[in-house]
Amino acid sequence: VKGQEYYSKSGAKFHGKMEQKFLLVDCKKVMYGTYSFMWSFEKTNLSMVQVITGQLVESFDEEFRTLYARSSVPSSFAPELVRVNSQRILWENGTYQHS
Repeated sequence: VKGQEYYSKSGAKFHGKMEQKFLLVDCKKVMYGTYSFMWSFEKTNLSMVQVITGQLVESFDEEFRTLYARSSVPSSFAPELVRVNSQRILWENGTYQHS
């Protein structure tokens, strides 16, 4: 998901980025912070993670649903979805045609 669109003084357009990440686990716990789950990350970077439970989890659940609703699949992950606008049929008879 791209962040909000901004313009610099020179007129260049750019989007904000999400620097903090969270992992919602079964809508009961949230891991939140700068930690990355890449193998090399813990070897080369210092980071923090917090585990949140209780009523605060609801706000992360709402944020996840908002981000999910605004998101789209990057073309590098699903090139056949890019062709939807070119009248390519992905679903036929209730089954996915490109597995």
